[in-house]
Amino acid sequence: MHGPRFEASFSITLSPSCKGPPATREESLIIIRVSIASEIKLIRQAVDKNCQLLLHFLRIFCIRRRTRINHNQVQTMVTADYVRTIFTALASGDAPTFFNNVADNVSWRVTGTENPLSGQYNSKAEFVPATFQRLGKLMDGPLKLELVNVIVDGDMAAVELKANGKAKNGLDFANEYCWVCQFEGDKIVKVRAYLDSALVKRCIEENEK
Repeated sequence: MHGPRFEASFSITLSPSCKGPPATREESLIIIRVSIASEIKLIRQAVDKNCQLLLHFLRIFCIRRRTRINHNQVQTMVTADYVRTIFTALASGDAPTFFNNVADNVSWRVTGTENPLSGQYNSKAEFVPATFQRLGKLMDGPLKLELVNVIVDGDMAAVELKANGKAKNGLDFANEYCWVCQFEGDKIVKVRAYLDSALVKRCIEENEK
């Protein structure tokens, strides 16, 4: 299938310095067609070159989407698979593996107004005994965790968890958590933890002596 055909009349004046008889109309049209073909070839070459440049910039853009430059420090963007892996370890009872992926100087905020565990913790050494170990001592057996959902955006991850267990006094401890985590490389450096504060408060008040 051919595109639309355009016809035009051209008036060509040869310079007096040109040797030879004046070009016929047919010769002039041949010259014009050759000139147009050359122009089309140049345009195609320019388009191909620009497409290559566009692909190059798209590759750079995709790479930069995976890495963030912050004050000359490159931070690798975390993946959902990686987050699931380390939280699956926690859910299966392998807390040491999980906390190996938490920075020693992690900033961990437990939300809630009347939760005895609420507050700001500025290191892993401060957070673990004051929360995990304290609550674990009140349980009648291991506390079972279930990984519900993981949402990742850049170096941030929102992780939903469910906890199921029984306190020593028989209280059903069915809590739900959402941890908003910030990563630097493969380490969690900041966490905001949302949970059922009333349930935690009741569990501690009824079981802690």
